[in-house]
Amino acid sequence: WTSHGIKVSPRRILSTGEVGADMLEWCAMKLSKEKIEEIERRVSEVLVDYGIYDENVDSLDVVCLARSRGFSVRNASLKDSEDGFLLLQPDPVRIKGELVDGKIIAVNRERSGPYKRFVVAHEFGHYALNHCKEGKAYLHRETQTGKNEVENEADYFAAALLMPREAFRRSYQELADRGVPEKERHIRLAAQYRVPVESARRRIEELDLAGETGAA
Repeated sequence: WTSHGIKVSPRRILSTGEVGADMLEWCAMKLSKEKIEEIERRVSEVLVDYGIYDENVDSLDVVCLARSRGFSVRNASLKDSEDGFLLLQPDPVRIKGELVDGKIIAVNRERSGPYKRFVVAHEFGHYALNHCKEGKAYLHRETQTGKNEVENEADYFAAALLMPREAFRRSYQELADRGVPEKERHIRLAAQYRVPVESARRRIEELDLAGETGAA
């Protein structure tokens, strides 16, 4: 993560996450099976395009992935209620004297490393799922008052990107085969995939892994 922050005023924010802990409370139940499979396919396409062909990845460098798509990924000085923002505009922008392309993902510098990874993946998800049109300014503001379908899609994309379905399923099964208790599996998987524990727990729930193996 870059060591310097970005001072952001409301007029400069084109997409802001103000979700706090609610960022992790995505609900796949609100998405249709068809939409879930569509997002899983899109994640696979993104991984293949990045050079990952077998989903055998347990700690994707999501910052490098975003940068490979032309994004500048930075820490930002934001309010405690704000997780980060996505900025997309046709023209370059100047940040602290540096001229960069108008594609920026920034995260609250006070968030933990695993949490920042989820925020970056979430914001990148809006781009990868075509929630915004490249070449046009993208304006979106998210608050803690609730989730809509677009936000649920970006949340699911982030989870699927950071915890690829087949790799995550294999990792979970290995822990189950070794008799690791269910709650300990959450902690170990979170460490392995470098995500918040709640994210790992939700992914297990989404994929019904505890039901497949029988939770201990």
